[in-house]
Amino acid sequence: MVTVEITYDDPDYLRAVKLLSRRQSRVFNGLIALSVMVVGVMLYRANYNEMGWWVKPFFGVWIIFVMILFRMVQLRTLGRIRKKTPAAQGPHIWRLSDEGIRLTGPLSDSELKWEAIIRAKETKRDFFFFTSKSFALFLPKRVIASESQMIDLRHLIGEKLGGKAELI
Repeated sequence: MVTVEITYDDPDYLRAVKLLSRRQSRVFNGLIALSVMVVGVMLYRANYNEMGWWVKPFFGVWIIFVMILFRMVQLRTLGRIRKKTPAAQGPHIWRLSDEGIRLTGPLSDSELKWEAIIRAKETKRDFFFFTSKSFALFLPKRVIASESQMIDLRHLIGEKLGGKAELI
């Protein structure tokens, strides 16, 4: 059995949202790349002598500004959602055992059997336990106290999930 206590913070949620919304990010990045190509073709085909020296740098700065603005809005939205969700605040205790995962917080108590997990993924900073294609519980590695506890956790996940576990 592995037991850890965590208080989630904004960077934890940001990492989780990034991993869970990769398809959406690909679409957004694709639209940015498409707009850059369209603007690039327009600038290439335009007569440079007729436009001012500032046109090309302006479009470059504008694209960078839009990307930074998008990231700031994303961070602000995540922070507001977390602050307005009482169950997401305060310390949470994770207990991973042979039976499953028990997650206890100040306003919630839930238990998940290993059979309910369709996939587990380990990243550099987190463990994700997917219960559907687009929803996962996540456990940041920063709360795991020792290397032996990390080994025990990986062994438990590998034993219970087999081929459904993607461990580092």
